[in-house]
Amino acid sequence: MFGYHQFSFDTLTSVPWLVWPALIVLVGLGVWLYRRTNPPLPVWRRLLLAVLRLIAVTAVVVALLEPVVGFSRTWERPFRVSVLLDYSRSMDRLEQGLTRGARRDSLLSSPAYQRLKSRADIRTWYFADRLADNPDQLDRDKTALGDVLFALTQKELGAPADYWVLLSDGNANTGRQVNDAAKGLPTPVLAVNLAQGQGALDVQIVDVDYNRVAFAGQPTEV
Repeated sequence: MFGYHQFSFDTLTSVPWLVWPALIVLVGLGVWLYRRTNPPLPVWRRLLLAVLRLIAVTAVVVALLEPVVGFSRTWERPFRVSVLLDYSRSMDRLEQGLTRGARRDSLLSSPAYQRLKSRADIRTWYFADRLADNPDQLDRDKTALGDVLFALTQKELGAPADYWVLLSDGNANTGRQVNDAAKGLPTPVLAVNLAQGQGALDVQIVDVDYNRVAFAGQPTEV
């Protein structure tokens, strides 16, 4: 009824057998007082006093028994999924004719993602230098993925999502270490790498310019 089931009743007292003799004694005392009421009272008043005494006795017995009523309740709710979208500058990198951002947007418009939206409660987050609910609030030149994971954990302390879906190239250039932030996360993370193959690195050394005349023991510029 009303989603409640598996009702149970138990007592916390360690000596319940002592309660029942006490109950008998108290009930007997109540009856004796009812019969010995002095001065004599009308019958209805004596009955009222007897009922009040029995209520008081019952309350004492219940307190001595320390009853515990247990039950369980079930209900259904849709899965909650938090989707984290990488909007940092590295998502503009072109690989095999598509930018990483284009791959991200393609996944968001795919039939698989649409099915997920129909079956789950989706909350979309954007990140670069920090976590935000609007990509226009971000500094795209920085990627603080570790800080983002920590921030989302704090935001969902009271009502954590069932899953996180992370669409990113995995790059981070500021903030907490990603490995440290990912340790002990309360929510499973499904990460989709948007970088192609070895293209996960956005920085490479293509040339070194240095002063070709150098003196031993003297610093030189590189």
